[in-house]
Amino acid sequence: MMHDTPRMTGQGFVVMDIYGPETDGKLYNYMFSQICYMRAIHLWFHGAHHVTRGASFSGDHSFLYDKIYTGVDEAIDGVIEKAIGLCGADIACPSHIATGAAQVICAYPSPNKLNSAGIAAAGMAIIKDFIEFLECMKSELDECGSMTLGLEDQIGGIANDHEGYYYLLKQRACDDLTG
Repeated sequence: MMHDTPRMTGQGFVVMDIYGPETDGKLYNYMFSQICYMRAIHLWFHGAHHVTRGASFSGDHSFLYDKIYTGVDEAIDGVIEKAIGLCGADIACPSHIATGAAQVICAYPSPNKLNSAGIAAAGMAIIKDFIEFLECMKSELDECGSMTLGLEDQIGGIANDHEGYYYLLKQRACDDLTG
């Protein structure tokens, strides 16, 4: 199966057009995009964990970025298993996921090129885009009748976790003098 280049939506997030825009491929497209997004988030924050530096190194390295990349890594297993159940085993192809994740991750600055505040700010952008992606995914799958109760619950839980990550990153990125 050939995976096309992702498209950036007006909201700034990426949706992979795998089967095209027709309704019967929408669930697959969104599930695959979610997997790729989550793998990209995992890789980006694992990179941030490795390259963070400065006065806040210990907290950023051990608690903030570690919490995010390990949390996402744990959640992605359930997402892939649900995607296999709803869409078939082809959705779990590691080379396709890696290619899709690389396309997503390239839309953001690499953490090794940023200072500690820049890492937190770029991380906020990634998480914000992903939360908006999840909101769009839920809405569009509801609209076309492809949303299951379990998928809706899973999306809500993942959104909740990422809203928590966003809060932590926002606290980290704020200016110490202005709060």
